Amino acid sequence: NKSSLCTLVEIFLTAPRDQVLTELNLAEKCIGDEEVQFIVDALRNNTTIININLAKKNIGVDGTKYMSDLLQNDKTLLTLNLQSTKIGDEGTKYLANGLRKNTTLQTLDLRENNIGPLGAQYLADALRENTALVKLILRDNTISDAGLEHLAIALHRIHSQ
Repeated sequence: NKSSLCTLVEIFLTAPRDQVLTELNLAEKCIGDEEVQFIVDALRNNTTIININLAKKNIGVDGTKYMSDLLQNDKTLLTLNLQSTKIGDEGTKYLANGLRKNTTLQTLDLRENNIGPLGAQYLADALRENTALVKLILRDNTISDAGLEHLAIALHRIHSQ
């Protein structure tokens, strides 16, 4: 059962129009995993949206699975803001899987997501394969020195090639 917000977003994203929509900003709207699924489904054939802002949502593991699918298949998205979405290490694992195959995303904002050393390891592994991402924002997480070491090693290997 879709929320009215999801229905509106889906209609807007799939309806033919003369104007080109390039940004989807749903920051601080009442969106959870189910709504993320509807949004990702509506973006399946996206050729214009380059920025998505889902900051300050209650996106769980299922939501990050949907976002992973979007990252693996989307060819236009440049910026994804998932600040303060409570994804944690497990959600980060799914996003990292999506990042491995993504060739366009340049900026990923994961501030305030309770990402720890394990999540940092997932991201480090993905960064070894991803060549598009140039800005990864991880401020205010619980990454620790061990997580930073994983990221530093991955970045060093990337720049040494």
